[in-house]
Amino acid sequence: GDNHVSIIDGERFERIHRFASRPALQGAPGFSPDGRYAYFASGDGWVSKFDLWKLEVVAETRAGIRTSDDFTTTAWQKLCANVVANGITALTAQRMGVMRRPDLIVLGRGLIDECIQVGRAEGADIDDGYADLLLRGIQEMPEEGGTSMLYDRLAGNPLEYDAKYGAVVRAGRRHGVPTPLHQAFAGLLGAISDAAHEGVMHNCSRP
Repeated sequence: GDNHVSIIDGERFERIHRFASRPALQGAPGFSPDGRYAYFASGDGWVSKFDLWKLEVVAETRAGIRTSDDFTTTAWQKLCANVVANGITALTAQRMGVMRRPDLIVLGRGLIDECIQVGRAEGADIDDGYADLLLRGIQEMPEEGGTSMLYDRLAGNPLEYDAKYGAVVRAGRRHGVPTPLHQAFAGLLGAISDAAHEGVMHNCSRP
């Protein structure tokens, strides 16, 4: 009730950390596959990424969405918000200011449109104005801001590309909805992630 989250040691049941959170957190947090990151969603659309190893919030994003009882719609709205800037910032290794480039605004809109079409095929109730709402929100974010995928790439960590772009591709295949942009992003980000996972450093030199 005081807008704070406590991190509890699962063996000793003792509090090891406490931090201020966004107000009105909704439900239980989500976790990354490796258990390192916890994701907290607030009622007014903020999603915070908390590093359980370093005990700090490492990224936050807001896409102008609100939580609701319609899980399918909410989940696909969140996924559409995640696929816009995460991949572009990670591939360019630039912060949110890069999303103000006209050509990348067009690319981002294409990603949103694909995601919305797949989400609707899955039963999500996403209206026609949602893409414009997302793009406005992203362009209003501070230029020095970042995304979780950008921070992971800069840190040399594997990227959570499959849960975003791969998920859209697989759902699109189930319903016969083309997703060429998401397929391209999944392949490019997958190559970067695999190299980080294997600790591979590729040195490019002139012949």
